[in-house]
Amino acid sequence: MRWRTILQCLLVASVAAATCGVLGSHNQRTPSRSTRMEQYLPWNESPGEGATGNLIFQSLASLMQMAPNSKYPVGHSIVRSTVPPGTLLYHGRGNSDYPTMDWLAFDPEHSQTFLRTQNGTLFTFMTARELKLVYFDGCSANKRGGVTDTQDILIWGEIGHGREPWHSDPELDRIADACAWARKHRIDGFIRMEYDYEIMYCDFSQGLALVSSLDTPSDAHLVPPLMEVRHAGSRHNAFPGESRVQVDPTTLISFFDPALASLTASRQGLSRMQYRVTHISKEDMARVRADITEVMSRDSREKSGVDWLTLARVIQERFGDRLLYIQHLLHRARVVADVSPRGQVHAQLQSITATVQKQIIISLSPYMPREGTGEPAWFAAIAYGCATSFTGRLPDTRFTKQERLLLYAVDEVLHEICRIYTEAWRDAFGLEVATTESNLHENITSPLLDKWRVQFDALIEWLDWPSWLKCDPACNVDVGIL
Repeated sequence: MRWRTILQCLLVASVAAATCGVLGSHNQRTPSRSTRMEQYLPWNESPGEGATGNLIFQSLASLMQMAPNSKYPVGHSIVRSTVPPGTLLYHGRGNSDYPTMDWLAFDPEHSQTFLRTQNGTLFTFMTARELKLVYFDGCSANKRGGVTDTQDILIWGEIGHGREPWHSDPELDRIADACAWARKHRIDGFIRMEYDYEIMYCDFSQGLALVSSLDTPSDAHLVPPLMEVRHAGSRHNAFPGESRVQVDPTTLISFFDPALASLTASRQGLSRMQYRVTHISKEDMARVRADITEVMSRDSREKSGVDWLTLARVIQERFGDRLLYIQHLLHRARVVADVSPRGQVHAQLQSITATVQKQIIISLSPYMPREGTGEPAWFAAIAYGCATSFTGRLPDTRFTKQERLLLYAVDEVLHEICRIYTEAWRDAFGLEVATTESNLHENITSPLLDKWRVQFDALIEWLDWPSWLKCDPACNVDVGIL
């Protein structure tokens, strides 16, 4: 079957659905698209090397998930969060003294690691009201250099605060000074991540009801080993992550904000693993601290109502699996060209090209207008329709400053996805016009598949979605992904 025929069938199906009321009319959708077009780059232009939309999107899509925050331990986000009433939390210590300002764990295995004395006590609490917290992403409870940079900026307005990050005393200084800051902003504590998630809690007499205070056996063999803490944490590896914490993305302060020019410059030439906020200028630090103060004082009801976490998830679900499938097909084509018998290469490349074309058409068919098929404006309309479909009607007049940054990130990510898809479709459409499926020449298909492989590889590397951070097929129980 010719691909033009497939395209016609898909377009007819779309028109039929619209007639039945499943889709809005073309005229109803046009204003949204046309008003958004002017805010974008030309559809076939990439965002450029300094773009950070992918990094902000990745941070949004990774909130409260162990695996992606272990992959990139140096966090770049500060987010206001809550824990609802009725949530169990745990505190373990080497004596029976009631805690005042100390650490809480979400899982008992985590707290039990602090019971390795003859007088260990495990406290179990239930939240008596909603707890107001601040979440630092990354491995923010680790002692690795860089992971506490964002905390330092919030607490002290400087990075390092005069001590090495692995020294033990700064943790006591940190919680004391952090809680002094928290009292000014009516915050109960701070969420961080190491083997599992923890809370630096400022006042155990507020917001918590004691469930039990258990004098634990002194036998060390009855204390869960460290591996059990890792196991408990691994339950929060992937989406939705630690679901007992409700993060508020409308308050997400990102150090990937392109307005922070000093950090944009400092990232040039570095890999993602090397990104830190160490080189932030005094001006940018003052801007961030002002944003933090505004976010913490803002009424929690002051936001648009957009569910940003779900939006990020839906976009990953819409494109994620198909991107990996296309990548698999394109790499398979390279293997076919290298190792298959010469007489079979042509037919196999034809089959792979046809399958890739089909995936591209399926991805873009919801955005293909009937008129102007094959014209430059037609491809532009497809790209813009694809890029604006998720955000074109969002109530941006009610956005917080942080929501506008999330909109920038989502728009930039969709722009790049839709650019790559549409450019590939333009290539495939030109190929379809020039020849039939039965006489595609190897010297045409092979370079085209090579071109697509490079483009889709670069796109997937740029996106770096947490939904792809898994073993496929699934790992055995004794294998970790990080």
